[in-house]
Amino acid sequence: MMAVEVSSIAGLRNRVERAVVTIGNFDGVHRGHRFLIERVIRRAEELRAEPAAVTFIPHPLEILAAERKPQLITTYAERRRLLEETGIAHVIEEPFTLELADTSAKDFVLHFLRGRLNAVEVWVGHDFRFGKGRQGDFDLLARMGDTLGFEARRIEAFSLADGVVSSTRIREAVRQGRVREAGRLLGRAYSLDGPVVHGAGRGRKLGIPTANVAVRNELLPKFGVYAAFLVMEGQRFPGALNVGRNPMFENKGVHVEIHLFDFDRNIYGREVRLELVEYLREEAAYSSLDILLAQIDLDISQSREILANPSATAWDTD
Repeated sequence: MMAVEVSSIAGLRNRVERAVVTIGNFDGVHRGHRFLIERVIRRAEELRAEPAAVTFIPHPLEILAAERKPQLITTYAERRRLLEETGIAHVIEEPFTLELADTSAKDFVLHFLRGRLNAVEVWVGHDFRFGKGRQGDFDLLARMGDTLGFEARRIEAFSLADGVVSSTRIREAVRQGRVREAGRLLGRAYSLDGPVVHGAGRGRKLGIPTANVAVRNELLPKFGVYAAFLVMEGQRFPGALNVGRNPMFENKGVHVEIHLFDFDRNIYGREVRLELVEYLREEAAYSSLDILLAQIDLDISQSREILANPSATAWDTD
């Protein structure tokens, strides 16, 4: 894989001589996003140009209308990692400011797409809007391309047999605990990221030690128990994951903790990723600790069986 330059447009080390560019928020970097990026990379090879993906930090709605900003599927760091993994040459993370929001669509094309990236093609989604007040659309982009010497290309929404793949659809699936569906739409497991931190130590006392993760994600799944993998330093460890408020105990806030099978290592402080494979059940308060422990044993048994199946990591099949 080629080395990827991650930068703002102003921070590019050198002016790009020729680029095939795509622009978007790329929340989740799902299968539809990757379908678009693959075509950008292919066209860049054909045109002897450099492929570039332009996105924004923070999400534009955080600046323009915070009450309407969606809960993001991935952290910005995870989005960057996923974009880099596509093999694209440039990941442009442009700071979204009030000044940028006030830039007209025409000025954005002139100063950014042509002035800095020297775009020879610009690929956008079917509902693409840009510039001050979202006044720019594909037709404007195409007209400016005719004048400035680049081609605007629009790609239709990416669909599977059961409908269009979208970040909105993925968010809804996650909120309802349908993480298998979310993974199919993403093309990989829906995941949570963060460091392992100290918890109450209750699991170890009960003989079921857990790793507590201080997740950074905005979007959390439906509270409950999941079969999941913990990914750390390139290794994947199976376990049973709980997301919620631990109703059997007096805990405040939301807790994310995973019991790893046949695992006895100190991983406090390690950065990990939790890949949610399948939803097992809702959280519940049981009438006794013995009943809770029996249920946890069943959760562990079910999770072992699910995660031992090769289909647990097969996400790109429809």
